[in-house]
Amino acid sequence: AGTMFQAGWFSEYLDGIPCGIDITKAVRFWDEASSAKKGADWTVGALMLKRGTQRIIADIRRGQWTPEERMKQQENAAEFDRNLFGANRCELVIEREGGSSGITAASFVGDRLAKYSPKFRRPDTNKVARARPLSAYCERGAVALVRSPAWNAKLIAELENFPTKGWHDDQVDACSGAFTALMES
Repeated sequence: AGTMFQAGWFSEYLDGIPCGIDITKAVRFWDEASSAKKGADWTVGALMLKRGTQRIIADIRRGQWTPEERMKQQENAAEFDRNLFGANRCELVIEREGGSSGITAASFVGDRLAKYSPKFRRPDTNKVARARPLSAYCERGAVALVRSPAWNAKLIAELENFPTKGWHDDQVDACSGAFTALMES
């Protein structure tokens, strides 16, 4: 088992995605992979909300998609978020890989998702360091989950096993990225 998250830290489960005026910021962060092969990394889009001092993991989109399927999933999620929160009330952030291929991919994705004003973030530390702030917030009991049989158990299992060799960490990366983006003004 991993050392950074415990299932018991998530004691509050909400029955629906809150989208009222008490939500002061919403972010959908994407950790991208580009393979539909079994065993490959997953593309994950985590929707996280800020409500006072609480953070809410509201939705997880997760799949092993081809680049075109991934793009359609990102467009669908962006439209879902827009319908919930209104135009430009949910920030769309996509992790940008390093090197020239990351720049080229960001340019292509940016063009396709331009109406959602995507931002691209290149990680500047390792995955464990990026997950620490989220872990600390979870330990305080300040992170709630929207109840979902589609993704709750898989997310909790991945969090509990992070960072363990042989376990995927894509949901952790997406949630950590969303958490960091929420902390920025």
